[in-house]
Amino acid sequence: MPSKYARPVTTANPDWHQATCAQDLVPVLPDPDGLAERFVTLAGKTMLTQGPMAGRRLEQCWLPWQRDALKASFQCRETLWVLGKGSGKSVSVAAFALGYTMLSASLRINTRGLIAVLAPTIPAAKIVFDHITQAVLADDELRPLFKSNAQNRSLTHMETGIEIQVLACDMKAAVGRRPVLLILDETHELATINGASAVVNQLKQGGANWGRDFKTVSISTMPISAPVGEFKRQLTYARAVRSGEIDDPDFLPLLFTFPLKERPDLDPTDPSQWWRGMPSLRSASNPVGTMDATELERELKQAADASDLETFALTLSQRLGIERNDSDANAETVLHSHWSKCERPTRTDYDFTAIGIDAGGTDDPMAVCIASRHRASPRNLDMTVFQYLTRMGYERAPENLRDTYDEAVKRGTLRVFERSEDMQQAVFDLVREIRPDIVGGDEHGISGFAQALRQATSKTFTSVPQTWVLGAALASLESRLLDGAIRHNNCPLLAANVDNLLVEELPTGNRRLKKRDNRISGQALDEPTQIVVDIVAVRSEHICGAPFRGDIATLPILSHEKQLFVFWDGFPPAPNSVAGETVLGSHPFRGNHSSREVDHNLISLRPGQLPLNFMPVLRRHQPMSR
Repeated sequence: MPSKYARPVTTANPDWHQATCAQDLVPVLPDPDGLAERFVTLAGKTMLTQGPMAGRRLEQCWLPWQRDALKASFQCRETLWVLGKGSGKSVSVAAFALGYTMLSASLRINTRGLIAVLAPTIPAAKIVFDHITQAVLADDELRPLFKSNAQNRSLTHMETGIEIQVLACDMKAAVGRRPVLLILDETHELATINGASAVVNQLKQGGANWGRDFKTVSISTMPISAPVGEFKRQLTYARAVRSGEIDDPDFLPLLFTFPLKERPDLDPTDPSQWWRGMPSLRSASNPVGTMDATELERELKQAADASDLETFALTLSQRLGIERNDSDANAETVLHSHWSKCERPTRTDYDFTAIGIDAGGTDDPMAVCIASRHRASPRNLDMTVFQYLTRMGYERAPENLRDTYDEAVKRGTLRVFERSEDMQQAVFDLVREIRPDIVGGDEHGISGFAQALRQATSKTFTSVPQTWVLGAALASLESRLLDGAIRHNNCPLLAANVDNLLVEELPTGNRRLKKRDNRISGQALDEPTQIVVDIVAVRSEHICGAPFRGDIATLPILSHEKQLFVFWDGFPPAPNSVAGETVLGSHPFRGNHSSREVDHNLISLRPGQLPLNFMPVLRRHQPMSR
């Protein structure tokens, strides 16, 4: 039965989530000279040598989407295929390489061209290469036309000199090479290798000499963790082309991913919808495919029955293309969704200023956040973030972080120094200039930093515990974000850190901050932003006007007329039904509640009324005089 979906005729497909079958996701691009049809006919002659279809040609068993995807990929200069594991990506791209070789031979073009196969490792790249080699060996017509070289992992078409070769992911292997076709396998894994982006860029620059004949085909599954680095950039670009936000007729996004956000009415556990991530799934209604639907059903059921969230998330990402960001409820928080929406600070009258510092390390930036509280609106905070880095740290930065550093330098939020001593001095100069009410944060990373700060500025460095208190500090920050009470200077590196943050829900009910990608520096968010919230969270409940030592975002405590005032920044404390006392427990902020709903929870207790289990906490939060 023909689909009612109107297939796109350009690389844009903004209604992709309304598709009714896999073929709907592949555009029908104009082919006035019939060259693309000629190419896909040659690609279809590829002999299959593995699985139940071994001994048959691809054209005898390919699915409609697969044929159309090969044709459309030929018509564009660059293509990104994202499909579930087991969907026949490697076989498809092997057929693309052979089809391109034989078309070039018939047209007498691309003589002595290179078809480069690149993957995170040589064994991974050989998966595609072996499909090509075995297809040639199994074909009586092709076998006499090629010669192989096991030593350099290559296969050469003797008449044209076109060489199909596996390349190591190393700059030495890429320099001077000019591929006419570049095949990138498992690009999500390539993005995690330091220097891989430079290798790919080197090959693309070399391939540009071929003009429009040069093509790049990238294939990948959705990674187990959230996309990072170059793959994240490429995936973001592909989605922008698909949506029509970017007009690029030379880039084809073939993204078979489950529309979890776009179609909340769809159930990822519904077998009738699995084609969205695995278009080659074999079922009763689709007897031809690369994997049986019952196997996927078994995988999902085993993970669900075992309550193994990690395995379940892995299956969703690797099979159905559900990004970990989407499948993990803890991955996206108020912070992620609201940070980029904050307004920029404008000079106003402040009554309290704090500076939060993370001392960083040899290769990590030193992060400094200045937070000022509005006199007229004590709940509102203006944050200005600066970061400081040594030249050595800049030069050692991975490829996926260097662009962010450059943008931050351009905007004036990152300064690079030749020596760490000069970097520290710049921070001390800033503290003297701002003259904050309090300075605090995480002093670890540079030995003797707190002492050096005090000697240079006469300011005592208040160390904030980097343990369970981060969850409460995050809750305080989120409550302000929901109320629109945070303004910041849009520091590019801090924005990258926010995006890289993963919030993990612990069995105790607390939340722990982690990094999605450990190669991205996290201190700009994991410490200074939360540190500032720790220090300045007193706001309108700051009755005595005294700053506090320790984690005041969790328990701001003030001494006033022999009473202790405790503000709980989260859900109301639970009453003890037996003793009738107020029992203090951990209730981190959750959900989309405005903190204004709980601002009335300022509880007045005399010392004799405090529960015994609260006393150790009290001793860690003693008021200090100004």
